[in-house]
Amino acid sequence: MIAEANSSENSTMILAVADDEIVGIGTISSNQKIKGRHVGTLGIVVAEKYCNTGIGRSMMDELIMWCRLNGITSKISLVTSQENKGAIALYEKCGFEAEGILKNEICIDGRFSNLVYMGLMI
Repeated sequence: MIAEANSSENSTMILAVADDEIVGIGTISSNQKIKGRHVGTLGIVVAEKYCNTGIGRSMMDELIMWCRLNGITSKISLVTSQENKGAIALYEKCGFEAEGILKNEICIDGRFSNLVYMGLMI
């Protein structure tokens, strides 16, 4: 899966490893159609015990730099829960801006919450 993601000119996957264990995964996934290939969708997951250690920020910085250098990507987009204040703060520190809200898009245990769409022009 990593090799497949990294074989594309505008998609990639990186891993954060600690003590021979994968503790974080970061991806940029891009459409291959000409009208949308300039947008990379960012995804980051960090193991709970490694949250607030700087791993998420390091992966963000690496993925943003990769997008700047690939010669194709001019916008990075992402979506996160409006309740995920820590992630939103990180994304804003990296220059992302809220572009829209999907109301009641998530339902967990009968409780609805919103998704925030964010973007960064590079």
